[in-house]
Amino acid sequence: MEDTFWSVMERELGQYRASNATAQRAISEYPETYWLSLQRADGLARLGRCDDALAIIEALHGNRVMDEPAPGAASRAFAWHHTLLADFIARTGNCRSPDTPTLEALADSVERIGRRSYYGRDWSLHHHVRGLIAKRNGDLALAEDELRKAQWRIGDGWTRSMTELGVVQLQRGKSAEALSSFRNAYATRPDAMGRYQPRSEVDYYMAQAFRQAGMHDSAAVYAGYVRRAWASADPEVKQRLR
Repeated sequence: MEDTFWSVMERELGQYRASNATAQRAISEYPETYWLSLQRADGLARLGRCDDALAIIEALHGNRVMDEPAPGAASRAFAWHHTLLADFIARTGNCRSPDTPTLEALADSVERIGRRSYYGRDWSLHHHVRGLIAKRNGDLALAEDELRKAQWRIGDGWTRSMTELGVVQLQRGKSAEALSSFRNAYATRPDAMGRYQPRSEVDYYMAQAFRQAGMHDSAAVYAGYVRRAWASADPEVKQRLR
């Protein structure tokens, strides 16, 4: 299915509108690729359309009530989808729907339900959400601690969480640790949990980390990667090059 490949490539180029259209075309033609809806939600969040991203996540669950104890498969889906939702809300900060859950409520729900999942990743996802909360509250030390606890593994881990850890470390002036976290984000293939963090954005942060470390030649190399990748990006992305 060629469209699934191109939807990822367009994200790498900062073209989220085009990527979302490509993903929607793939879903329409091949309904079994419904999981691309999560990628579309991420793209909408990156364009500032938080409410639309929220609607996609909630449409996957509707008003279904989780049984007690919740089955493992249902718990896995709920924990993963609602951690993604928390990530969208934290990044955009502009969800206006009266039904938008708070990050605190999402953290509690992901912790309670995620522990019932059969997948080890889901047992620590709530730490990612709590790290985002601490970051928004300006407690970067707590944010770094929580995001460290959220790390499940490097190979085929969640690149968004790895990158967010690096961003917090960068904000704390810990450029060496940030570089290590960003490098870990490259270790995951751009699929599954790696689908939500474009490599071109990791390059963007790598350039910042090298610059902060005083390694200006390396910073220039990564800045060049980003400029080439984002040459025809959406305006919301391209403005970051300034």
